[in-house]
Amino acid sequence: MNEAQLLIEYAKAWNNLDVSYLHDILDDDFEYNSQWVFDTMHGKWNYINYLRGKFNSILENISSIPRAEIAYFKYCYSEIDKGCIVLTQKENQCSIIIETKNGKITKANMIGIPSPEGAVRFDYKPR
Repeated sequence: MNEAQLLIEYAKAWNNLDVSYLHDILDDDFEYNSQWVFDTMHGKWNYINYLRGKFNSILENISSIPRAEIAYFKYCYSEIDKGCIVLTQKENQCSIIIETKNGKITKANMIGIPSPEGAVRFDYKPR
């Protein structure tokens, strides 16, 4: 899969609150970072289990169901036209950018800078 296809599958996981979309697309040595947390999470299954817990918490309060939309940043750090997911939950937004290798996601970064407000959106929320 290319980066765009991987982003679509990742967005499906969020839009369906279902980690099974991630099983085949994350590299075993996957790393997850967030600009709001100082530690890097290592390992595909550590992340999947973490996200499963997050999704279960969201399902307990269905008034805060997130939506994941495919977008891109014209400029994101040193990259031009960087694909991303804009994640919106209630009034809060962040973006997820990924790194890939051999058709798998090797790294995902949840970011607030650059601002998701600056992302160009496709009005596509994969289901």
